[in-house]
Formats: sequence, C-alpha cells, structure tokens
Amino acid sequence: MRHLHVALILLVCACPALAQEFRATLLGRITDPSGSTIPGAKVTVVREQTGVSSSTVSAADGAYRLPFLIPGRYRLEIEASGFKKYVQSGITLEVGQSATQNAALELGNVAESVTVNAEAPLLETGTANMGQVIDQRKLDAMPLNGRMIFMLNRISAAVQWRQPQLGAGGSSGLRVFDNNAGSDWSINGGRLRSNLPSH
Repeated sequence: MRHLHVALILLVCACPALAQEFRATLLGRITDPSGSTIPGAKVTVVREQTGVSSSTVSAADGAYRLPFLIPGRYRLEIEASGFKKYVQSGITLEVGQSATQNAALELGNVAESVTVNAEAPLLETGTANMGQVIDQRKLDAMPLNGRMIFMLNRISAAVQWRQPQLGAGGSSGLRVFDNNAGSDWSINGGRLRSNLPSH
C-alpha cells in the first residue's frame, strides 16, 4: 500500500510537467502527384545548426510525426521507392510548436532530388493553441514599462490592455498581479480581469 501511495504522488507531481514541454513537433502527410498517400516513406529532419537528425517512417495513410525537436532551423528529407528525394530546407520550429509540413513527391529515381528552398509559413493544425514567440532582438528593443514581462502581451493582435487609472500621488498602480493594474487584460475577446484567479 505504501508503494501505491508513492506511485500516486509521483504521478500527480508529474502531471503539471506535461504542460511545460518546450520542444517542437513536425508532422504532415506525404502524397504522390495524384494526391494519393505514400506509406513507408523514410522521413528525416536534420537540425541545421548541429547536424543532429531524427527519423521516422510514414504510416499507411502517409502521415508522419517527429516529436521532441529542439527549437531551431531544420531540413526535411523524404525518400520513397519510385520517387525523387524531397528536400525542404529553412524550416524554423519555435518553442512548443506543433507544425505541419506536407510534401508531394515527384515520380523518378531516388538518386534524383527535388529541393525546396522557400521558407513557407508552417501551419499549426495539431493543436488549437494560439501563441507567439518573441525573439531576443524584439525583447531588447521593446520599451517595456518598468521592464515588466507582462507588457510583452501588448504586441499580440489578440490582446488588449486597459491602462490603469492614476492613483494617489500620480502613481499608475502598475502592479503585476493586481487585477486592477498590470493584469487587466482581454485575451481573444475575453472579459477583462478574467486571466488570473481571484485572491
């Protein structure tokens, strides 16, 4: 019974960690020129900064999934018998992103290759999450009020913030966890002051 209690405690403690995953996932579907799916294709992603690669094989419906990728720039390579090798470079994966990159292979010898260099925006259809990554350059250049990190919300089109009223002595009362101040946000059309639990 003691071992069961320990196991349950460890399981409960591990649950919050699931939402903290920073690595990205690349997924998609592989098709031929007619639009039919290609099973058994070898799919490899190579991180351009380090040369580290990860591989999988497409399923019966042509789908592939490569999870646990460190954020960065990648090259996607796909090989299947009877088709030219597909190479897509310049794929940038952000923190926690689940990005879709479909590929249509051309008939030919696998010794031949089709290289795509255009950096097309990746679709994130794997989740309903909406997010935005703020790089170091933007972070350094932003005129943050008091360097408060929550003020970065203001650069997202889905977020509105109500400026706090001036208090006694001209203070704006810009306190991070005060529902009348720095946390007075409306996100994706939600109600003001509904983003933090009441204390």
